[in-house]
Amino acid sequence: MSPVRVTYQDWIVTLGRDPALRRYAGPGTMSTGGAFESDRAAEIAEAVGRALESLTDQERLLIIRFYFMGESYEKLSCLSGRAIHKLAAVHHRAVKKLRARLATFVEKRFDVRPTGRPDCIICRSPFRAEIDTLIDQRDRGRSWRTVIKALKKRYSIIIKTPQILIGHEKYH
Repeated sequence: MSPVRVTYQDWIVTLGRDPALRRYAGPGTMSTGGAFESDRAAEIAEAVGRALESLTDQERLLIIRFYFMGESYEKLSCLSGRAIHKLAAVHHRAVKKLRARLATFVEKRFDVRPTGRPDCIICRSPFRAEIDTLIDQRDRGRSWRTVIKALKKRYSIIIKTPQILIGHEKYH
């Protein structure tokens, strides 16, 4: 088990999620820091919950079972009938989405700036979370034209080629 995973699971247990019970025990349940710690844990749990709701059902289930329940790729592969490398790709995509969804919260709450490529016009925008939502909700069967027009009209961001949006969606 990697150290990052252990740290993350400890953080979730601190918020009151008990992987052994496979249920959410409530904000501040296992906290020892008093009311302040309880409020902080509730705020974090709410933000993480909202971010989890934005994932697809498949991604959400993988994240819950992997992090909250501590199940391995091997076990998840047996249960789902999917290859481990496919699960790893879903996991990577889900974590990337969670990181993007939580970036604004982390920046406001902990004064930590998310790392993004400084040359990306979308990453530099103060409306990044809204733009990411717009990109995620676009009709995949159509061209990027409607997104490009919306960016220009709503946020005064001029995108000349869809490759900029594709690159942002893929790497940021």
